[in-house]
Amino acid sequence: SMALSSLKSLVRRSIQNKKIGTIVTSSQIVVWANEFLTDVMPHKIRCDANVISYRDGVLKIATKTGATNHFLRGFEDEMKNSMREKFHDLSIKQIFYLIKHNLDDHAL
Repeated sequence: SMALSSLKSLVRRSIQNKKIGTIVTSSQIVVWANEFLTDVMPHKIRCDANVISYRDGVLKIATKTGATNHFLRGFEDEMKNSMREKFHDLSIKQIFYLIKHNLDDHAL
């Protein structure tokens, strides 16, 4: 029947939309988060931090110094809000900072 086939196409469409939503990978989030760092960090310290992973709501950022951690903590709310806007169903629950004094962009 006509009603059944239109119902089927609605269901198919919602399944496809769901798939599109879940295709967002953790590597895309890492790329986005590094772009966010580029936007908020003064150029001279930009190389002092690098987002290394995102998994299950936990974002890990490697930094060279405690001062860089402190600086970035000031932008956590903006980062969380910005991520919610971009990746609707994903959020940052926690941000971990790992201090790596020998942090080098090329090594990552």
